[in-house]
Amino acid sequence: MQRAMSVEIIQGENDQVAGFILMPSGWAEHESGIDRLLRWAGIRLVSDPEGIGSRSADEVPLSLDFHVTSKVRLAGSRKHHKVAVLQIGPSTISPRAHFLEAKNQLCGWWDQAGFAISAHGDAIPHLQALAEAIRVPDLAIWLGGAGGNPFARDGLVIAMPSRVRAEDKAQMLASDRARNELKRDALATGIEQKITERHTAMKGSGFRSSYGFFALAPGRPLRERVGLPNPIETQHNVMFFLNPHDQNGVNSGWFTVEELEAWLKGKGPALKSNWQRPERRPTTAAAPAP
Repeated sequence: MQRAMSVEIIQGENDQVAGFILMPSGWAEHESGIDRLLRWAGIRLVSDPEGIGSRSADEVPLSLDFHVTSKVRLAGSRKHHKVAVLQIGPSTISPRAHFLEAKNQLCGWWDQAGFAISAHGDAIPHLQALAEAIRVPDLAIWLGGAGGNPFARDGLVIAMPSRVRAEDKAQMLASDRARNELKRDALATGIEQKITERHTAMKGSGFRSSYGFFALAPGRPLRERVGLPNPIETQHNVMFFLNPHDQNGVNSGWFTVEELEAWLKGKGPALKSNWQRPERRPTTAAAPAP
């Protein structure tokens, strides 16, 4: 496991601590998913979760370990401290001095298979409350970073659902449903499958394909866009942001389904040969008044 940049507390109902967010610090282990971690935590894998219930544990994780150690020397302090450690997963974390600093009452680690949180001082009761909740089980885990919900910050979220504010749960559920509805609408257009099939067929035939993409992300229709034709006209309730492999021949930006279908026919503004973005002219300072 690799150390989190910081550990933030989630405030819940009645000013209780509802959980923790372990902030990422750039390690590859923080960008490799958490499927194994969820299995170790007793949480079912759900492809399109809706609400905190679909991210919650069904059983008490057998790998749960919570212990309190006395007389731990912390970095930046000459005193010995009482330290609590909670961990789930196959790895173990030792509360040794070089892992903890006296100035940080909470430290965290995680990877794709497990997590650990250590606490000292006033933070020990918060970690003990989490350990007791996990034994119920009253535990939910997910990766943050999804816009539109109250846990949109990047990082590993470890929460006690019974303590999460009702309004935060409702906002999370609404965000999930909106995202899943968008995914269904995007899938119904069939455009991603058409583009992928064209790209695969051309590569399989030995031809250079201009239909590969780094991203083809759905979103709701825009009112207007920069550098591409306006007004936007579409019969679909979804558009796609295209980031193509062929940066020389294909434009990037938001396109309608109709424009992407035109791209497959060698037409439309997705092709730079059909639509050149207006050049941005450098701004010049106004001449001083005489």
